[in-house]
Amino acid sequence: MRPLSGSTVLGQERPEDDARARARRPGASTERLPVAVWCLLIGLAFNIFSGFSSRMGLPVGPDRLLLAAAVLLVVLSPGPPRLRMHAPHWAMALLALIGILSAWTHGNLLETNAMFALLDRLIVPFVLFATAPALLATPLRRRRLLQTLTLVGAYLSVVTFLEAARLYSLILPRYIPAVKIERLTEYPQEIQRAGGPFVSGEPNGMALAMCGFAAFALARLVQGRWRTIAAIVAPLCLVATVLSMTRSVWLGVAIGVVGVVASTRSLWRWVPAMIGGCVVLATAAALAFPTVVADITERGGTSRSLWDRQNTNAAAVAIMEDHPLTGIGWQQFAKEGRYWVSQDEDRPLTNVDIEVHNVFLSRGAELGVPALVLFCLALLTGPVAVLGHRRRGEPEVWRMLVLACFSVWLVVCLTSPNSYPFPALVLWTITGYAHARLVSGTPGLQDAPVLSPQESPCR
Repeated sequence: MRPLSGSTVLGQERPEDDARARARRPGASTERLPVAVWCLLIGLAFNIFSGFSSRMGLPVGPDRLLLAAAVLLVVLSPGPPRLRMHAPHWAMALLALIGILSAWTHGNLLETNAMFALLDRLIVPFVLFATAPALLATPLRRRRLLQTLTLVGAYLSVVTFLEAARLYSLILPRYIPAVKIERLTEYPQEIQRAGGPFVSGEPNGMALAMCGFAAFALARLVQGRWRTIAAIVAPLCLVATVLSMTRSVWLGVAIGVVGVVASTRSLWRWVPAMIGGCVVLATAAALAFPTVVADITERGGTSRSLWDRQNTNAAAVAIMEDHPLTGIGWQQFAKEGRYWVSQDEDRPLTNVDIEVHNVFLSRGAELGVPALVLFCLALLTGPVAVLGHRRRGEPEVWRMLVLACFSVWLVVCLTSPNSYPFPALVLWTITGYAHARLVSGTPGLQDAPVLSPQESPCR
């Protein structure tokens, strides 16, 4: 006969042992989120308003202060997992150092635009990538991140649909319609593009796509009310990306969806339902917004942006040939790039005072070929390395999320300066955890149960 354990008295459990048993049940948790994680979540949510804090009556964007506080708190925290440097960390750190030295030598390190570009494009993504394993060490923290992105996606979807319907009086914050109207004289085509709180179609489309993918991941990991919310928000976000009128985002979303479905056998059975749902939502959106189809057709035939892209890319290649080691300096292309732009008989020269419309060529032209190599190495040993590692359970869901978000981000990198902080911060944060869990095997990371294929949100 099995002896009575120390936790029973006359066959009954003591109250404190009953509490421990409840805490051990699947999905139950007594964990409290650290202040650093709250700073991360709120900072990411407020980052969608980055650049317009003065329009909201704020002297400085709260997102920057909150993200800095999150990093500082996690670095000072003594708990595991500790920060560990691997190949992508060294590549990103060296790239950030080259950017700082380049800005310093060209005298624009403390210049507002150059400084924030340095932070948003090189420094903060690296810092979040390095600290993500500690910030997202437990299932509850990761679930809260996905829930935050899902709520952000719901907000962006509502604002995007209101913009498409020209219901500007219902949009909050009020700076969104105000700035949009102010820019109409210089950019009349922007009236067709739903820019959301970014007041620009491209970052709004990227953010919608990434939040939609995060909502889908959340629906795969949880049950109950949040699963229902995520299953509603995910398709709404992906449909709303169409209203951004940005071809690179459309292509990135398509590649991300196809890549996730093709690499995940459990999703194959839901392909007909996914296609049917997208057709229904797209048809409903077309009926609700009659001008959308015409706007999409017009946007698809626009060629001026293609000419600008080809001209700046050719100039960037010429700069790398003339200055292969150091480039012309951080954020110098918009000022000096005109000297390498040449008139081509096959395309008109419409604009010369713009950034390179390719992030890879931009890094090489402004920071030199060694910096371009480091940038490629960071991508290959970071997001790309995550895609090559499969592991059942929650890590597989995060691998799918990295694949989807990286597809959108990479396509935009190949076709524009991609200067927007929110998509980059989301990508490198989720990649930081996924890399630690799948590639480097950082200890101390806990896994959460994942829903079976029969419990898919598509059911």
